[in-house]
Amino acid sequence: MTDAAPEAGEARPRGIALALTTLSFWIGALGLLTAMTADALSVAGRHFGFPFIGSIEIVQVSVIVAASAAMVGATLGGAHAVVHIVLESVPSALRRALQ
Repeated sequence: MTDAAPEAGEARPRGIALALTTLSFWIGALGLLTAMTADALSVAGRHFGFPFIGSIEIVQVSVIVAASAAMVGATLGGAHAVVHIVLESVPSALRRALQ
């Protein structure tokens, strides 16, 4: 997570949203660490004659967990990409509703 200042009009998450965003970050980090460990053990096991059966599936599930956590964290933190071209071309009332 970065400590970059939010842009004008953006607010940082607070309270429960901040706690859930932080939790989401750590769940995603754990998912990536699990994927990396499973893949490293699989490669090492292949070279030493001890294959790690199911490592591909473990990596796949870990990446899904990491990606899901990233989407949840981005949603709670308000960090999703915004298409300014579309938002600038609609009336201000609709723009506020879409944001």
